[in-house]
Amino acid sequence: EVRNPLHALRINLHTLRRALGGRSALPPDHLVATVDESDAAIYRLDELMRDFLQYSDPTAGTATQVDLVHETEATLRLLAEDFRRDQIRVERQLPSEPAQVDIDPQRLRQVLLNLLTFAQHRAGKSGVIRVSVERQNAGVELRVGDSGPLLPEKQREKLFEPFQAPAETGS
Repeated sequence: EVRNPLHALRINLHTLRRALGGRSALPPDHLVATVDESDAAIYRLDELMRDFLQYSDPTAGTATQVDLVHETEATLRLLAEDFRRDQIRVERQLPSEPAQVDIDPQRLRQVLLNLLTFAQHRAGKSGVIRVSVERQNAGVELRVGDSGPLLPEKQREKLFEPFQAPAETGS
């Protein structure tokens, strides 16, 4: 998992070194694409390290009152540029009033980021992501769906096990 993004970075740095040294004439759009690919590889490495650290320290965290609506909107804003780039439409059904839950804020942000990033990968270019927050009896329900293909049953069975995901999205 770590070697793939490192290999991509090494190739991209070699390409940029050749272009900057005058040994290769690359058009500006190719240079920008190379930098963008490198940025994506760094992002992937960061995700892998975050997953690994969370797996190695599965403490429960400290629960406090958190507004699930606010955190969902903040995470959607964080990913908005990625969604725009992939031409993904986001359909929201969020209440106008706060939906307070007792949870560790860091863990909630991680869950939201993981769910929305996974939905982004599954939806693909020009896809749709649906996000809703709804009060359910004494609790609150968060739903994240996408227009991508369903996961095969074998992958659904292992979805909540650490480091399990479709090969195309990594761990």
